[in-house]
Amino acid sequence: MNILVLPAHYYLSDKYGTEPSWGVEIVNRLGEKGHKVFAVAGVAELSKPLHPNVQLHTLYAGPRSRNTLVELWRKVRFSLACWTIGRRILSQHPIDVIHHIAPVSPNSFNLLAAFSRSDIPFIMGPAMLPSRTFSRYELAAWLGTKANFLSQVGEGLLAMSATPCSWLFRRTISNCDRFVCATEGALRYYERYMDKGRMAAVPVGIDVGKFHPPSRRERRTLIILAVAYLTRRKGIDLLLKALAQVRITYPRVRLVVAGDGPERDPLEGLASQLGLQAVVRFLGHIEHRSIGGYYRKADIFCSPTLYEPFGQTILEAMASGLPVVASRVGAIPDLVTEDLGILFTKGDVRELAGALETLIGDEQKRVEMGKKARQRAESHYDWSQVVDRYLAIYQSTMRTA
Repeated sequence: MNILVLPAHYYLSDKYGTEPSWGVEIVNRLGEKGHKVFAVAGVAELSKPLHPNVQLHTLYAGPRSRNTLVELWRKVRFSLACWTIGRRILSQHPIDVIHHIAPVSPNSFNLLAAFSRSDIPFIMGPAMLPSRTFSRYELAAWLGTKANFLSQVGEGLLAMSATPCSWLFRRTISNCDRFVCATEGALRYYERYMDKGRMAAVPVGIDVGKFHPPSRRERRTLIILAVAYLTRRKGIDLLLKALAQVRITYPRVRLVVAGDGPERDPLEGLASQLGLQAVVRFLGHIEHRSIGGYYRKADIFCSPTLYEPFGQTILEAMASGLPVVASRVGAIPDLVTEDLGILFTKGDVRELAGALETLIGDEQKRVEMGKKARQRAESHYDWSQVVDRYLAIYQSTMRTA
């Protein structure tokens, strides 16, 4: 099968384990399964070459620009250039399926949204629940730059672009042969835009082999781990306040926070105000290839986010055999069932503290949940299985085209 992945993502990277890595994982596994893949990206930062069956086309050489304005223009230009690159590939190679992997939602700006060919099946996904907030900090992270005046201006421009973005999205839906959602919750959300018969739910995957269950050695402390880009939306301040309550009963609990961001200094200040500076460790940015070691040393994973379109770090924690405590928001209830962890009402510090205390005080419950979380990751979220499901969608769509 010849597959055009247009685009795989604007920024294609295997360094972070987040959205830019999804395209890498999908095209590599398609190549491993013997399919010829033509993938399009704006910028690619890869630690190792893609599979020989994958032909990658990039618009820009080198890494993303650190200049907000330059990078924003690059993204707009990339959306336009995809038309030219896609048509060139289509004219030179017989293509069986077009797969649009890059994020698309009613509030995302994507000029490629209307790209399709009536004679070639057009697949989109994985689509997540749309983010309800897109602050200057999320914009800066999306661009790979720092939050500044330009990102503040961009925040306002994005709010103004809601109408044209919605029009592009609806045009996308009308041209799409199959729209793939990352969770059942996302599928229910997007049913308002298209016929359910053209939709499917296929989760985002994880390379389960890169993560390992924790070593159950005896130690004096119990470690809670949080992994997040440190913005207000991630709710780490709530976790610190909950920890202050938890330590009254369980003084040997420790918190490790992996990740950097604009809220790091305020969070470190809050930890000091709460008297937690000796029991909270802020690691800063950790390379994704090294993050597995921190999961393996932890006992509980916590995601107190105020909103979450998907939750990749939760999958990593599950693959690492950790029980999960997380906010009952966004896509998280689709990932964390009651046998894998405990969900709490977003923003409720007392309920968060209670959920943590339940697991801290019950080692058997932690171990059982951790084992089931690992099993769930192996049976539902391994990338090889996810790509098999995409291949089944390709083939069924080709038969009906």
